[in-house]
Amino acid sequence: MTSVFKREFRSCFLSGTGLVMSALFVFIVGIFASAGNFLGYDNFAYTLYNSGFLYLILVPVLTMRSFSEERKQKTDQLLYSLPLGSAQIVCAKYFALLAALAVPTLICALVPLAMSLYGNVNFILSLSSLFGFYLLGAALIAVGIFISSLTDNQLVAAYTSFFVLFAVYFLGNVSKMIPSDPAVCAVIFAVLAALICLVFYNLTKSRALGIGLWCVLLIPIILVSILSPQTPALCLAFICSRAALFDRLGNFSLGIFDAVTLVFYISVCVLFVFFTVQSFEKRRWS
Repeated sequence: MTSVFKREFRSCFLSGTGLVMSALFVFIVGIFASAGNFLGYDNFAYTLYNSGFLYLILVPVLTMRSFSEERKQKTDQLLYSLPLGSAQIVCAKYFALLAALAVPTLICALVPLAMSLYGNVNFILSLSSLFGFYLLGAALIAVGIFISSLTDNQLVAAYTSFFVLFAVYFLGNVSKMIPSDPAVCAVIFAVLAALICLVFYNLTKSRALGIGLWCVLLIPIILVSILSPQTPALCLAFICSRAALFDRLGNFSLGIFDAVTLVFYISVCVLFVFFTVQSFEKRRWS
Protein backbone atom coordinates (compact mmCIF):
# COMPACT_ATOMS: atom_id res chain seq x y z
CA MET A 1 0.00 0.00 0.00
CA THR A 2 2.87 2.33 0.82
CA SER A 3 4.45 1.73 -2.58
CA VAL A 4 1.21 2.67 -4.37
CA PHE A 5 0.94 5.79 -2.20
CA LYS A 6 4.52 6.88 -2.99
CA ARG A 7 4.11 6.16 -6.70
CA GLU A 8 0.90 8.17 -6.94
CA PHE A 9 2.25 11.07 -4.87
CA ARG A 10 5.47 11.28 -6.90
CA SER A 11 3.61 11.12 -10.19
CA CYS A 12 1.46 14.09 -9.16
CA PHE A 13 4.54 16.29 -8.97
CA LEU A 14 6.89 14.63 -11.46
CA SER A 15 4.25 15.02 -14.17
CA GLY A 16 4.03 18.72 -13.33
CA THR A 17 0.32 18.57 -12.52
CA GLY A 18 0.82 18.85 -8.78
CA LEU A 19 3.33 21.67 -9.13
CA VAL A 20 1.14 23.73 -11.46
CA MET A 21 -1.98 23.18 -9.36
CA SER A 22 -0.14 24.01 -6.12
CA ALA A 23 1.28 27.18 -7.65
CA LEU A 24 -2.14 28.21 -8.98
CA PHE A 25 -3.74 27.43 -5.62
CA VAL A 26 -1.27 29.51 -3.60
CA PHE A 27 -1.25 32.32 -6.19
CA ILE A 28 -5.04 32.75 -6.26
CA VAL A 29 -5.39 32.57 -2.47
CA GLY A 30 -2.56 35.10 -2.14
CA ILE A 31 -4.20 37.45 -4.66
CA PHE A 32 -7.54 37.21 -2.86
CA ALA A 33 -5.90 37.81 0.52
CA SER A 34 -4.03 40.88 -0.82
CA ALA A 35 -7.14 42.25 -2.51
CA GLY A 36 -9.16 41.70 0.67
CA ASN A 37 -6.62 43.67 2.68
CA PHE A 38 -6.73 46.55 0.24
CA LEU A 39 -10.54 46.57 0.43
CA GLY A 40 -10.55 46.40 4.22
CA TYR A 41 -11.49 42.70 4.55
CA ASP A 42 -8.55 41.57 6.67
CA ASN A 43 -10.13 38.18 7.27
CA PHE A 44 -8.38 35.09 5.95
CA ALA A 45 -11.52 32.99 6.49
CA TYR A 46 -13.41 35.30 4.14
CA THR A 47 -10.62 34.86 1.59
CA LEU A 48 -10.88 31.08 1.70
CA TYR A 49 -14.67 31.12 1.48
CA ASN A 50 -14.43 33.12 -1.74
CA SER A 51 -11.66 30.89 -3.10
CA GLY A 52 -13.81 27.76 -3.17
CA PHE A 53 -14.22 28.03 -6.94
CA LEU A 54 -10.54 26.98 -7.21
CA TYR A 55 -11.59 23.40 -6.64
CA LEU A 56 -13.60 23.48 -9.85
CA ILE A 57 -10.30 23.52 -11.73
CA LEU A 58 -7.89 21.91 -9.30
CA VAL A 59 -9.84 18.74 -8.47
CA PRO A 60 -10.66 17.62 -12.06
CA VAL A 61 -7.06 18.13 -13.18
CA LEU A 62 -5.66 16.44 -10.07
CA THR A 63 -7.94 13.39 -10.21
CA MET A 64 -8.43 12.85 -13.95
CA ARG A 65 -5.37 10.61 -14.31
CA SER A 66 -5.71 8.62 -11.06
CA PHE A 67 -7.54 5.69 -12.67
CA SER A 68 -8.22 6.79 -16.25
CA GLU A 69 -4.54 6.80 -17.18
CA GLU A 70 -4.00 3.42 -15.51
CA ARG A 71 -6.71 1.90 -17.70
CA LYS A 72 -5.54 3.63 -20.87
CA GLN A 73 -1.90 2.62 -20.39
CA LYS A 74 -2.95 -0.88 -19.22
CA THR A 75 -0.89 -0.38 -16.06
CA ASP A 76 -3.96 -1.22 -14.01
CA GLN A 77 -3.07 -4.86 -14.64
CA LEU A 78 0.07 -4.29 -12.55
CA LEU A 79 -2.10 -2.98 -9.73
CA TYR A 80 -4.32 -6.04 -9.93
CA SER A 81 -1.25 -8.26 -9.64
CA LEU A 82 -0.18 -6.67 -6.36
CA PRO A 83 -0.86 -8.59 -3.14
CA LEU A 84 -3.34 -5.88 -2.15
CA GLY A 85 -7.10 -5.67 -2.06
CA SER A 86 -9.02 -3.18 -4.17
CA ALA A 87 -9.84 -1.11 -1.09
CA GLN A 88 -6.15 -0.80 -0.18
CA ILE A 89 -5.18 0.30 -3.71
CA VAL A 90 -7.97 2.87 -3.94
CA CYS A 91 -7.27 4.21 -0.46
CA ALA A 92 -3.54 4.49 -1.23
CA LYS A 93 -4.29 6.56 -4.33
CA TYR A 94 -6.84 8.66 -2.48
CA PHE A 95 -4.48 9.38 0.43
CA ALA A 96 -1.74 10.32 -2.05
CA LEU A 97 -4.04 12.92 -3.62
CA LEU A 98 -4.94 14.20 -0.14
CA ALA A 99 -1.23 14.55 0.59
CA ALA A 100 -0.78 16.43 -2.69
CA LEU A 101 -3.61 18.78 -1.68
CA ALA A 102 -2.04 19.23 1.76
CA VAL A 103 1.10 20.78 0.21
CA PRO A 104 -0.52 24.03 -1.05
CA THR A 105 -2.87 24.05 1.95
CA LEU A 106 0.07 24.12 4.37
CA ILE A 107 1.73 26.84 2.31
CA CYS A 108 -1.47 28.89 2.54
CA ALA A 109 -1.32 28.48 6.32
CA LEU A 110 1.58 30.95 6.20
CA VAL A 111 -0.70 33.71 4.87
CA PRO A 112 -2.25 34.51 8.29
CA LEU A 113 1.27 34.74 9.72
CA ALA A 114 2.21 37.27 7.05
CA MET A 115 -1.01 39.20 7.68
CA SER A 116 -0.27 39.31 11.43
CA LEU A 117 2.82 41.42 10.72
CA TYR A 118 0.57 44.27 9.66
CA GLY A 119 -2.43 43.87 11.95
CA ASN A 120 -4.41 41.63 14.26
CA VAL A 121 -5.33 38.21 12.93
CA ASN A 122 -7.68 35.68 14.50
CA PHE A 123 -5.57 32.54 14.15
CA ILE A 124 -8.26 30.22 15.51
CA LEU A 125 -10.73 31.47 12.91
CA SER A 126 -8.08 31.23 10.17
CA LEU A 127 -7.08 27.66 11.06
CA SER A 128 -10.71 26.60 11.43
CA SER A 129 -11.57 27.92 7.98
CA LEU A 130 -8.41 26.34 6.49
CA PHE A 131 -9.36 22.99 8.03
CA GLY A 132 -12.87 23.24 6.59
CA PHE A 133 -11.42 24.25 3.23
CA TYR A 134 -9.19 21.17 3.22
CA LEU A 135 -12.12 18.91 4.18
CA LEU A 136 -14.12 20.33 1.29
CA GLY A 137 -11.24 19.50 -1.05
CA ALA A 138 -11.02 15.98 0.38
CA ALA A 139 -14.72 15.40 -0.32
CA LEU A 140 -14.46 16.74 -3.87
CA ILE A 141 -11.36 14.63 -4.58
CA ALA A 142 -13.34 11.53 -3.54
CA VAL A 143 -15.97 12.48 -6.12
CA GLY A 144 -13.26 13.11 -8.72
CA ILE A 145 -11.51 9.76 -8.35
CA PHE A 146 -14.85 7.95 -8.61
CA ILE A 147 -15.55 9.69 -11.91
CA SER A 148 -12.01 8.88 -13.07
CA SER A 149 -12.61 5.20 -12.30
CA LEU A 150 -15.56 5.12 -14.72
CA THR A 151 -13.62 5.95 -17.89
CA ASP A 152 -10.27 5.37 -19.57
CA ASN A 153 -10.18 8.87 -21.09
CA GLN A 154 -8.55 11.57 -18.98
CA LEU A 155 -10.31 14.41 -20.79
CA VAL A 156 -13.71 12.79 -20.31
CA ALA A 157 -12.92 12.33 -16.62
CA ALA A 158 -11.77 15.95 -16.27
CA TYR A 159 -14.75 17.48 -18.10
CA THR A 160 -17.25 15.27 -16.29
CA SER A 161 -15.72 16.13 -12.92
CA PHE A 162 -15.79 19.81 -13.79
CA PHE A 163 -19.46 19.81 -14.75
CA VAL A 164 -20.44 17.75 -11.70
CA LEU A 165 -18.54 20.06 -9.34
CA PHE A 166 -19.86 23.10 -11.22
CA ALA A 167 -23.41 21.87 -10.57
CA VAL A 168 -22.60 21.21 -6.90
CA TYR A 169 -21.09 24.71 -6.60
CA PHE A 170 -24.42 26.31 -7.46
CA LEU A 171 -26.70 23.88 -5.61
CA GLY A 172 -27.22 26.35 -2.77
CA ASN A 173 -28.63 28.93 -5.18
CA VAL A 174 -30.59 26.33 -7.12
CA SER A 175 -32.39 25.24 -3.94
CA LYS A 176 -33.94 28.72 -3.74
CA MET A 177 -35.19 28.60 -7.33
CA ILE A 178 -36.95 25.24 -7.35
CA PRO A 179 -40.17 25.51 -9.43
CA SER A 180 -43.42 24.73 -7.61
CA ASP A 181 -44.90 22.88 -10.58
CA PRO A 182 -45.08 19.19 -9.51
CA ALA A 183 -44.74 18.00 -13.13
CA VAL A 184 -41.45 19.87 -13.56
CA CYS A 185 -40.13 18.53 -10.26
CA ALA A 186 -41.18 15.00 -11.23
CA VAL A 187 -39.23 15.33 -14.49
CA ILE A 188 -36.16 16.54 -12.58
CA PHE A 189 -36.39 13.57 -10.21
CA ALA A 190 -36.80 11.23 -13.18
CA VAL A 191 -33.63 12.65 -14.77
CA LEU A 192 -31.72 12.28 -11.49
CA ALA A 193 -32.97 8.71 -11.21
CA ALA A 194 -31.77 8.07 -14.78
CA LEU A 195 -28.31 9.39 -13.90
CA ILE A 196 -28.16 7.11 -10.86
CA CYS A 197 -29.18 4.15 -13.01
CA LEU A 198 -26.56 5.11 -15.60
CA VAL A 199 -23.85 4.91 -12.94
CA PHE A 200 -25.35 1.62 -11.74
CA TYR A 201 -25.26 0.30 -15.30
CA ASN A 202 -21.63 1.37 -15.68
CA LEU A 203 -20.76 -0.59 -12.55
CA THR A 204 -22.75 -3.73 -13.41
CA LYS A 205 -22.93 -3.63 -17.24
CA SER A 206 -26.46 -5.00 -16.88
CA ARG A 207 -28.90 -3.04 -19.03
CA ALA A 208 -31.88 -4.95 -17.62
CA LEU A 209 -30.95 -4.09 -14.04
CA GLY A 210 -30.35 -0.44 -14.95
CA ILE A 211 -33.72 -0.05 -16.68
CA GLY A 212 -35.44 -2.05 -13.94
CA LEU A 213 -33.99 0.17 -11.23
CA TRP A 214 -35.12 3.28 -13.12
CA CYS A 215 -38.68 1.92 -13.39
CA VAL A 216 -38.69 1.12 -9.68
CA LEU A 217 -37.55 4.64 -8.83
CA LEU A 218 -40.15 6.18 -11.15
CA ILE A 219 -43.08 4.57 -9.32
CA PRO A 220 -42.75 6.53 -6.03
CA ILE A 221 -41.89 9.71 -7.98
CA ILE A 222 -45.14 9.52 -9.95
CA LEU A 223 -47.24 8.51 -6.93
CA VAL A 224 -45.92 11.31 -4.73
CA SER A 225 -46.42 13.87 -7.51
CA ILE A 226 -50.07 12.83 -7.84
CA LEU A 227 -50.96 12.33 -4.17
CA SER A 228 -48.99 15.27 -2.73
CA PRO A 229 -48.13 17.89 -5.39
CA GLN A 230 -46.22 20.07 -2.90
CA THR A 231 -43.87 17.32 -1.73
CA PRO A 232 -41.59 17.00 -4.83
CA ALA A 233 -40.62 20.69 -4.75
CA LEU A 234 -39.96 20.58 -0.99
CA CYS A 235 -37.91 17.39 -1.29
CA LEU A 236 -35.90 18.75 -4.22
CA ALA A 237 -35.12 21.99 -2.38
CA PHE A 238 -34.14 20.01 0.72
CA ILE A 239 -31.82 17.71 -1.25
CA CYS A 240 -30.16 20.62 -3.08
CA SER A 241 -29.57 22.60 0.11
CA ARG A 242 -28.14 19.58 1.96
CA ALA A 243 -25.94 18.50 -0.95
CA ALA A 244 -24.44 21.99 -1.36
CA LEU A 245 -20.89 21.08 -0.33
CA PHE A 246 -19.46 24.55 -0.91
CA ASP A 247 -22.11 26.35 1.15
CA ARG A 248 -21.30 24.26 4.22
CA LEU A 249 -17.87 25.89 4.32
CA GLY A 250 -19.56 29.02 5.67
CA ASN A 251 -19.75 27.68 9.24
CA PHE A 252 -15.99 27.11 9.37
CA SER A 253 -15.44 30.58 7.94
CA LEU A 254 -17.41 31.99 10.87
CA GLY A 255 -15.22 30.16 13.34
CA ILE A 256 -17.91 27.58 14.12
CA PHE A 257 -16.58 24.04 14.43
CA ASP A 258 -19.68 22.39 12.98
CA ALA A 259 -19.67 18.68 13.85
CA VAL A 260 -22.56 18.04 11.45
CA THR A 261 -20.60 19.50 8.53
CA LEU A 262 -17.51 17.56 9.61
CA VAL A 263 -19.45 14.28 9.60
CA PHE A 264 -21.06 15.23 6.29
CA TYR A 265 -17.73 15.84 4.54
CA ILE A 266 -16.24 12.62 5.95
CA SER A 267 -19.37 10.71 4.88
CA VAL A 268 -19.02 12.01 1.33
CA CYS A 269 -15.36 10.93 1.31
CA VAL A 270 -16.19 7.43 2.58
CA LEU A 271 -19.18 7.02 0.26
CA PHE A 272 -17.39 7.93 -2.96
CA VAL A 273 -14.23 6.04 -2.03
CA PHE A 274 -16.49 3.02 -1.50
CA PHE A 275 -18.06 3.59 -4.95
CA THR A 276 -14.56 3.81 -6.44
CA VAL A 277 -13.58 0.53 -4.79
CA GLN A 278 -16.64 -1.15 -6.31
CA SER A 279 -15.83 0.28 -9.74
CA PHE A 280 -12.19 -0.80 -9.48
CA GLU A 281 -13.16 -4.25 -8.23
CA LYS A 282 -15.52 -4.72 -11.16
CA ARG A 283 -12.68 -3.98 -13.59
CA ARG A 284 -10.50 -6.56 -11.83
CA TRP A 285 -12.85 -9.38 -12.78
CA SER A 286 -14.19 -8.05 -16.10
